[in-house]
Amino acid sequence: MDFQPFISEIVQFVIGLVALVAITLFFRLKKYVITWIETKTTGQQREMLHRVAEEAFAIVETSMSGQKGTEKLNIAIDYVSKHLGEAGIQMAPAAIRAAIEKAVLTHKAQAAAKIGETPDAPVEQSQQAPMPDHLQLLIDAVTAFAMAERKVVALQQTVQSAPVDAPPDPMSPPQTLWP
Repeated sequence: MDFQPFISEIVQFVIGLVALVAITLFFRLKKYVITWIETKTTGQQREMLHRVAEEAFAIVETSMSGQKGTEKLNIAIDYVSKHLGEAGIQMAPAAIRAAIEKAVLTHKAQAAAKIGETPDAPVEQSQQAPMPDHLQLLIDAVTAFAMAERKVVALQQTVQSAPVDAPPDPMSPPQTLWP
């Protein structure tokens, strides 16, 4: 009895199975590596966006002290767009504006902290790493929920402290709204 055909089929099956596993692992690893690179690149781009936005705010604040806020904002947006474009980074105009507004709020908060006022926005510490977007969204949602809950509690306390009229006697004749 010749076992050569059976051995050939088994070897081909094993080679096909190994190739299938190798190709599957390759594509999963490729997807993981690409996602990791995109995430790392996006984080670096956002860091650069915030640095350039701070530069734009500083330049506009010092050179355009007599101008209106919208003019300053437009010049700052142009500055950030130009510098990011030179670095090969494309950002949405809303993201650029948000970064500039954040730089303004951070500056105001730091200035208020220096004179002892309570700032409108939290002061970021330079030692802290920037918080990921999904964590910031979670914190914002929790804060909004806490504010809504405080409003509900205050409303319940107001309702509980309000005088309660006695319910109408069911045996009395109905009152009319007409004079």
